[in-house]
Amino acid sequence: MRRFVLLVAGLAWLSFGALLLASVVVASSGGATQAQARWVIRDLGTLGGKESEPVDINSRGQIVGWAVPKGSGFNHPFLWENGRMRDLGTFGGRAGSALAVNDNGQVVGSAETRSGDGHAFLWENGKLRDLGTLGGAESEASAINERGQVIGWAEDKSGEKRSFLWQDGTMRDLKAFAASAINDLGQIVGTTSKGLALWQNGKIRTLAKLGGDYYWAEALNEHGQIIANTALDVPGDDPVRAFIWQRGKLVSLGMLPRMNSIQGAAINERGEVIGESSGIRGASHGFLWYAGQLHDLGSNAIPSAINDDGQVVGDIYGLTATDVGTTRGYIWQNGRATGLGTIGKLDSSAMDLNARGQVIGTVGEWGRNQHAVLWTKR
Repeated sequence: MRRFVLLVAGLAWLSFGALLLASVVVASSGGATQAQARWVIRDLGTLGGKESEPVDINSRGQIVGWAVPKGSGFNHPFLWENGRMRDLGTFGGRAGSALAVNDNGQVVGSAETRSGDGHAFLWENGKLRDLGTLGGAESEASAINERGQVIGWAEDKSGEKRSFLWQDGTMRDLKAFAASAINDLGQIVGTTSKGLALWQNGKIRTLAKLGGDYYWAEALNEHGQIIANTALDVPGDDPVRAFIWQRGKLVSLGMLPRMNSIQGAAINERGEVIGESSGIRGASHGFLWYAGQLHDLGSNAIPSAINDDGQVVGDIYGLTATDVGTTRGYIWQNGRATGLGTIGKLDSSAMDLNARGQVIGTVGEWGRNQHAVLWTKR
């Protein structure tokens, strides 16, 4: 599942949305035991060190992220497949991380050179390829589509960070266009000084002026629907507003009751949007937006990814009085929030899922000694 655009297919919205309109039912602490029975959790291990974290999963179940090798205090990019975690290496430096994988098994990310500079990489057919820079010291590849087109940022000769598009062996400077996401049509969404913009076939088209203190594009799908956010310049507050661009118009996602800020995070091929809303006193609620309506996913809920089956994964913080200070990974489907389970009493976090409903995340002590894990339906 690529975070730049969610490309999976499945369940009708009706089964999920109709139930969700009625209510969102949060599983009780007893439900966590049931979750253990329905979901199998697998520790993906490390590269010999103490920690690992997954970042992306494709429809084939290949997982990429970072892990610490034995005897090292630095991250290395990994690819997990067929029950094995593989170190993708670096360019002679100490650290690196894989950030995205497409369904062809091509992996992108950043790895250090011998001089300690991070360079964007493409891993394919067992080889790590340095994508270079735009004349400066560093670069990072953040996303890849099914065509093998790569986007990210790179420093130019002056040290300024610029967005790039890499394809067919060439890194192209997108200049004043700040790229955020790319879809399989080769459309790139981002921003310019004029507002929300779309790059396609070498041309930049301004879509809308977002206003606010600052603004950014978040994601797009194959239908050209785009999620964007803008931060309002309000002293001591800085609330965020979320929008969807579709059918030539910029539409506000609205606001949940008693909330004053809303931020969109991801969109699937059905135009369903997930994100987080927060209140003046720090209350936080996850949301699902569909067909012009916001649906509350519950308090202390932070959704992170959605697939085209309408399955949403993310975390719930301190769900009950006995869970204060803990984090648990959850999946929302058919109108219910169900715990994915954990190992022992450790914190868990659900980060992404693919078309098959496989979920990746971490289990461990919050902030340290975390391991990458995979949840699959029994």
